[in-house]
Amino acid sequence: MVFHGSRNHVERDKLGRYTPFAVECLTRTGRLSPADALSDFHYRRFVSTPNLSMLCAFVPFVLSGCFQDAGDAVGGTTDDSDGDGGASADTGTDAGAGTGSDAGTHADTGVDTGGEGDAVCGNGVVEMDEECDDGNKDDSDSCTSLCAVPSCEDAVQNGDETDVDCGGSCEGCEPAGICDDDSDCVSANCYVGECMEACVPWAQQFGTSSGDAIYDAAIDPLGNIVVAGESAGTFPGASNSGGDDAFVARIGADGTLDFVRQTGGPSEDLALGIAVRGELLVITGRTEGAYDGNAALGSTDGFLTAYDDNTTKLASQPVGTAAYDTLSQVGLDANEKLLLVGNTNGDFAPTGHPDSDLLIVKTHSDGAQIWAHQLGGPAVDYGRSVAIDGDNNVIVVGDSDGAFEGNAALGDFDVTLAKLDPDGMLDWSLQLGGAALDRPGDVATDEAGDIYVVGHTASDFEGAPALGELDAFITKVSAAGEVLWTTQFGTGADDIAQAIVLDAEGTVYVAGGTAGDFGGALAQGENDMFIAAFDSAGAMMWSEQLGTSGEDVGRGLAIGPEGQLYLAGYSAGPLGGSSLGGYDGYIARVCTR
Repeated sequence: MVFHGSRNHVERDKLGRYTPFAVECLTRTGRLSPADALSDFHYRRFVSTPNLSMLCAFVPFVLSGCFQDAGDAVGGTTDDSDGDGGASADTGTDAGAGTGSDAGTHADTGVDTGGEGDAVCGNGVVEMDEECDDGNKDDSDSCTSLCAVPSCEDAVQNGDETDVDCGGSCEGCEPAGICDDDSDCVSANCYVGECMEACVPWAQQFGTSSGDAIYDAAIDPLGNIVVAGESAGTFPGASNSGGDDAFVARIGADGTLDFVRQTGGPSEDLALGIAVRGELLVITGRTEGAYDGNAALGSTDGFLTAYDDNTTKLASQPVGTAAYDTLSQVGLDANEKLLLVGNTNGDFAPTGHPDSDLLIVKTHSDGAQIWAHQLGGPAVDYGRSVAIDGDNNVIVVGDSDGAFEGNAALGDFDVTLAKLDPDGMLDWSLQLGGAALDRPGDVATDEAGDIYVVGHTASDFEGAPALGELDAFITKVSAAGEVLWTTQFGTGADDIAQAIVLDAEGTVYVAGGTAGDFGGALAQGENDMFIAAFDSAGAMMWSEQLGTSGEDVGRGLAIGPEGQLYLAGYSAGPLGGSSLGGYDGYIARVCTR
């Protein structure tokens, strides 16, 4: 900083006297003697400027640097040889000693050198009351820019803190604080670098006094869980159309039921898949007669029903041919177009084969068809699930007991996988498995476009060793169709993987059913639910087995916006509370951290 006027001397007024600011600066840095500072004309001007002391008190760095500017000395020593307190002669450049003769210019180190007797923070020397001085202004190291050792109460993010005064070796951060892992949070819940509210687990039976089952689950934009399934009863405020009805329900993150809607016809109707994007919610499944006021197309049809976020029905119609058709899953792309997957025995599209084909149909939200394809070969082919990647490519998984789209058959029903572009053009297809039966349960994609398939196998699936009669498996396939790894897991009994979901941190969760002691837990009944977590290399991280003395199966998984994991399925016992009657739907929030 320099004072107004010449760069080479301290500011003076037109009578040659130091200005009040110069008096204060010179005195504090030893360039002006106390006697001169208190002389009559200096003193009167100084004390008549009440704001000066306040300014200097709040801007100490101005005073300590008042003789420096970009590496140049701006003032010399004062030679008031006549002692009259008048104008002083500037003898040259400042040597930085405060008194005496000038030895020459000083070098600018980029660090405030201060005045005589002052501690200079940032010069690499611990002085006076400094706790430390490492020669820099970096707050993230072991010495702060204030030359103090980092603490948990200095209002600065430093040391190993993950946010200001919290995380690391300090106390945990509150929700919305930055974190590296769960230990950085008061809630012990760090998700994608942010502390979330503490996870509170809950579980509940869901249904009527008749038989009910949940087959799939998803999360809406507000963090509610939505589920789809079938019911032989009547939910409060709804009506049964006859036989088993399809239903969709929305439950809050705290487990409170928001709404439930039943739909169907006089025969059996069941919702097997559900998808949500934006304000659009769609269920799909199978119907065996007239559906929701629409005439049947064949002996068995697929169906779709779409709702807005206020549960107003937007579309509801059968999908199929005059032959046997069913839909097993639905996906929604970024443009809210529906991708329906199932199988057909008819000629739904011009690409049909002699026997049952895997069916993939793209429609608008009102059900109007955009394109449709039948995939398969000369034998039986089924479509089981669908996923949409970040580029709106369509991934379909199914099974075949013959050659699928030109691939060689491996054994008795193989897993089939195909990737189509947004216009429905086939990119590639695979046939996976072993010499015995192999069937998929679900498919998902990650941010890189890689694909994860789960299911069950009676083989050494893709070379993985068998553990029991039926094993669960998870296999990862690249976006280009290359098998990356396979993990076969389970017990010595039957294990079936039915659902998969990935969280934002890349953890893979799988759910299904087991008849054995899964992951070291003890079986509770004839068939229990299981849930397991895998890392990105396919290694199991943990597992949990849940069940009653009856049959319990996990069918759906969903991840909430704060990383909450939801498990859905059905149970023949009191798994989440008192049994409501027959089979009940089951919904649980599982706290994974």
